[in-house]
Amino acid sequence: MKVTNLNNTKPMALSDLLVGNFGSLVNDFFGEELNKINDVAFRPAIEVTEQDHGYTAVVALPGIKKEDITISLENSILKVSGERLSSKEENSDKVHFSEFRYGKFERSITLPKNAETEKVDARFEDGLLTINILKKEDAKPKQIEIK
Repeated sequence: MKVTNLNNTKPMALSDLLVGNFGSLVNDFFGEELNKINDVAFRPAIEVTEQDHGYTAVVALPGIKKEDITISLENSILKVSGERLSSKEENSDKVHFSEFRYGKFERSITLPKNAETEKVDARFEDGLLTINILKKEDAKPKQIEIK
């Protein structure tokens, strides 16, 4: 059984055509050996945004329970770690193909100097871990009154 990605966009140049087909050429040539090499652990995606009042980091953790996540903060480094467990142990089905990734993970974010490391809160909802970090009072933008 083979899974193919469908791409409806047409290449703009010869280089796009070569790059676009390279993955399938390598996969066809190496077959199962490539799948073993690509069998990497789970690495959650992170999005960090800045607002006037602080920073927000959102970590995508689908299929993970809140109890299996650890958040720590040391020397201005925010670490999110945990483990995404495979459901294969509970299921006797034979898996033909899977792009799911499992295993222990740790993601680190170095906070800027204006981050208030004493004022951090976290929420976990619908597979998204949202971490809010306030800015120090002197770092927030202020309106200056004209006299």
